[in-house]
Amino acid sequence: MTQNEVDEFFEELARQFIVLDAKQQRQFTRSIESIRLEVLDVLDQYADKDGIIPANKRARALRALDEIEQQLYSTMSLALTAILVETATWTIDKVTKHFARNMSATNRADMVDLVVKEVKLRREKDGLQLDDRLYRLSGDLTDEFRKTVRQSVVHKSPASKVSREIKQVIDDKQWHYQQLSGSESPVTYRKMIGKIAKKSAQVKGVRLHAGVKRSRICVGLSRENRHGLGAGVFLPELDEDIYSPHPRCTSFLTYELTDEEVDG
Repeated sequence: MTQNEVDEFFEELARQFIVLDAKQQRQFTRSIESIRLEVLDVLDQYADKDGIIPANKRARALRALDEIEQQLYSTMSLALTAILVETATWTIDKVTKHFARNMSATNRADMVDLVVKEVKLRREKDGLQLDDRLYRLSGDLTDEFRKTVRQSVVHKSPASKVSREIKQVIDDKQWHYQQLSGSESPVTYRKMIGKIAKKSAQVKGVRLHAGVKRSRICVGLSRENRHGLGAGVFLPELDEDIYSPHPRCTSFLTYELTDEEVDG
């Protein structure tokens, strides 16, 4: 296999991943939107026959939202973990099949688990892990739910209006959902490509290509000759920064074959 053939494969893989990533972002958003019905079910327990929460039940309704916060976190965590597993599995299947690499089902599953675990435990520049971000987002959403409930009691808003306002709260945070899924899934995709490269004697490094957005960070990395292997070529076992250059990064990696492999 020539270097050009390898490049063409990964360029096509990057195009396919953009489609997968967009689908996953929609999927993650839908999982969060489903919590709206749970919120309304909780509030319905404290509403009178006209669908209005009376002032004397406001405190209990607000306390009930504490359970919603934990449920929201759990929903997001499960949904995002499933997305990361899907990405890791999709990537390893595509790459190993193309390069005709034999890997047992156990080894494949172990590598998927390892990559997903590393993505979930990694810390960004702000020191936060994925779990921290999920807790923060679930807390922010629940705080907005509480604010909506307080206002509905003061204004004696009917259930139909509260439902619309809860939906608006969820919709207003859509960028945050896309930010989470649209950052963590691409990191998983790049990390899996790096993991497979580490195990191949025919690969001497991975080359980073600036993605669709061509951010300043990615363009800089694509021009950097860190190890004397050429512009944009990195060592997958050493250069962790290539897996997550910045949030919602669209950069992609290709394999640089050893000189022996290219000559052969």
